[in-house]
Amino acid sequence: MRTRHIKINVYLNENEKKMLEEKSSKMKLSQSDFLKMLIQDYSENKILNKDIEEIIISLSDVYNNLFELLNKLNRLCYYDFAYFLNEQIFNIKKQLEKFKIKIIEKAMLEF
Repeated sequence: MRTRHIKINVYLNENEKKMLEEKSSKMKLSQSDFLKMLIQDYSENKILNKDIEEIIISLSDVYNNLFELLNKLNRLCYYDFAYFLNEQIFNIKKQLEKFKIKIIEKAMLEF
């Protein structure tokens, strides 16, 4: 059931319309949601949950690829490179854990 019952018509010029389209698509929101977020003191600097999820997925992919490379380097006896790579993998894993903790904390605050 719809919770909003008030419809507002807004007149824009071509430039404003283009800006609205660009900014809402940049933030991965519909134009309506973008305007609602602006009304609720939305700032472009806030990271959306979708963005955080995409970052975690990307970092997880990088982590997995580096781990595979580490295994190959160990099999080929490139221990110096493997040690360096292992440190980088550990750093990525720490960052992933930090992101996950922030998501959990944010979810708890919203309840």
